[in-house]
Amino acid sequence: MNTISRRALLQLGLGTLGYFSTSGRLGRIGQLAAQATTTAPDYKALVCVFLAGGNDANNLIVPLQTLLQTYSAYSAVRGTGFGVDANQLLPIVTRNGDQYGLHPQLSALAPLYNQGDLAIVANVGTLFQPSTAAQVIAGSVLVPLNLYSHSDQQSQWQSAQTRTPSASGWGGRVADLLQSINSAATIPAGISLAGNNLFLNGNTTISGQMGTQLLTVDGMDSSFRDAGQQKLLSLSSGLSLVQSANLTSSQAISFNTAVSAALSNSTGFTTVFPNTILGNQLFQVAQLIQGRAALGVNRQIFYVNMGGFDLHSFQTSNETVNFLQLGQALAAFYSAMVELGTNNNVVAFTESEFGRTLQPNTTGGTDHAWGSHHLVLGGPVKAADIYGTFPRLLLRGPDDSNGRGAWVPTTSLDQYGATLASWFGVPDASLNTVFPNLPKFSVRNLGFV
Repeated sequence: MNTISRRALLQLGLGTLGYFSTSGRLGRIGQLAAQATTTAPDYKALVCVFLAGGNDANNLIVPLQTLLQTYSAYSAVRGTGFGVDANQLLPIVTRNGDQYGLHPQLSALAPLYNQGDLAIVANVGTLFQPSTAAQVIAGSVLVPLNLYSHSDQQSQWQSAQTRTPSASGWGGRVADLLQSINSAATIPAGISLAGNNLFLNGNTTISGQMGTQLLTVDGMDSSFRDAGQQKLLSLSSGLSLVQSANLTSSQAISFNTAVSAALSNSTGFTTVFPNTILGNQLFQVAQLIQGRAALGVNRQIFYVNMGGFDLHSFQTSNETVNFLQLGQALAAFYSAMVELGTNNNVVAFTESEFGRTLQPNTTGGTDHAWGSHHLVLGGPVKAADIYGTFPRLLLRGPDDSNGRGAWVPTTSLDQYGATLASWFGVPDASLNTVFPNLPKFSVRNLGFV
């Protein structure tokens, strides 16, 4: 059977620039926009920092002295040499006086916590419904499909769909609902600095990808694109196919023209971004935020990605490098937002497909687990604190689903994302459209922004 690849289709227009329209679904924009807030437009941006591979947040934030546990609970399982020594952890204090420690390589972020611009959301994960470890072990509740699969859990974190596949991501669905606020924008609301992803795919809106020089645009997942390509192939005239490809190219050219014009007027930053994968992506995000007025955008959603967290072995040395890169890049980004005067308009937050077992394996690493802790950074953070419920660090304890320290989440992805989406401008009545499992949870807003 003859097929046409995406690359071949693009080569009919302009090879490195592509745009796939949401043909047949644009008519729904008006319906969704009617649900959006009608307040006067004001600029806000969300920046999703995806830590691919499954971040071991058990080392990111460690209890030192809390109401329910001490450092000894952590060290009893992690052991000397694998766990982080108590005297190396960077102490932080919650509003109720509990003492925790950040990983020593996050030293660039500790001051931001202390000044109230960084929060930690504890034990977040994909959930189909509220669940306890006892219920999970007994099999009395439905859990997300393929819990320990990288690809499945990345898709679920990006789509907020835990039992059925989704062609759209929760970031894209947020963009759908707020389309009217961005009516004057010359680029898509959602921009990825890390290639194609499900997170920014909307049902009616397109998303963009920006590399080092060019902006490409994509509104579909691969299955939808393939279906569209087959329809194009069935057309009787090859001219229609060429015209469609030319349209995609012209759209991409117009977007790149707008971005180039906006960035040409950039005054630069005194902040020095680290020359790392994450640092370079966040620098580009900062540039696009700087050009927000010229681009006509009032709402922007960005996606960046940092890999290397699937550490089944050699975890200690690799994690040190990862956390150093993460802390330095996020701190530089926050500094750049202060320079722009947008630090109170921008929130960066982490995602990762799952946490890792508290109990190390026999090869110097940890294995796939479930709930994990996440960082939220920006001026809109209401107070430096640990939000949600921290798990008890006990093997076969009340939060352990498998005897190795795989925490059953006490906060759902839906609650985490809904809190961010609510700050971003999605009305409460529309949150269920973005997060289908949200109605099952009594707390809809965690209050960290």
